[in-house]
Amino acid sequence: MMSKRTATFALSLLTLVVTAGLLMAGDEKAAAPTAADEAMMAAMTPGEHHEHLAATAGNWEVALKMWMDPSQTEPVESTGTAKFYPVMGGRYMVQEYSGDWMGMEFTGRGTTGYDNLAGKYVSTWVDNMSTTISMESGHCDGTGRKYDWAGEMPDPISGDMVKTRTEQTIEGNRMRLTSYAVTDGGERKMMEIVYTRKSS
Repeated sequence: MMSKRTATFALSLLTLVVTAGLLMAGDEKAAAPTAADEAMMAAMTPGEHHEHLAATAGNWEVALKMWMDPSQTEPVESTGTAKFYPVMGGRYMVQEYSGDWMGMEFTGRGTTGYDNLAGKYVSTWVDNMSTTISMESGHCDGTGRKYDWAGEMPDPISGDMVKTRTEQTIEGNRMRLTSYAVTDGGERKMMEIVYTRKSS
C-alpha cells in the first residue's frame, strides 16, 4: 500500500506536470500565427518571380540604339557595360550601367522587383542625363523569359507625358529590350537595347 508521504509526492508531481502542460499549451496558442501574420509573411517573402529576375545576375556587354524623333531613319548608337546583382535578400535586382552617349559619359541605375501585393513587376531607372525617375510595371509569361512593361515618361520638348511599352526577352546569354512610344496614332519604336552576357 502507498504511504501517505509517497501519495503526497505523487500528487505534487502530477500537479506540476499538468501545470507545465497547460503553460506550454498557452504559449503555443499565443505563438500560433494569425491570418494577419501569414499575410505579412506572404507579402515579404521572395518567390518564383524573384527567382526569374535573379537570372539576370552577372556582367553584360550592352549595345544601344535610339530613335529620338519620328523623322529619324537611322538610330543613334552607343555601347556600354552593365552589372546586375541582387539586394535585400533577393527581393530586388539592381542594374548599374556605364557607357557613353554621343561622346558624353552616360551612367544609370535601375532597380527591378516583383510586388507580391500588387501582383506585378515594378522597375525604376535613373541616370546622369535626366532628373526624372522613370517607372514601369509589367508581367511575364510565367517562364521568366518574356516580359511586357508599361509606363510613361515626360517629353522634354513639349513637357507632356508619353505612354511607353517595352518588350523584354531573355534567351540564354542574350537579353533584348525594345521600347515604343504609345500615342493615339499607334506605336513608334524609340529604343532597342541588346545585352550579351560576358563569359566568366
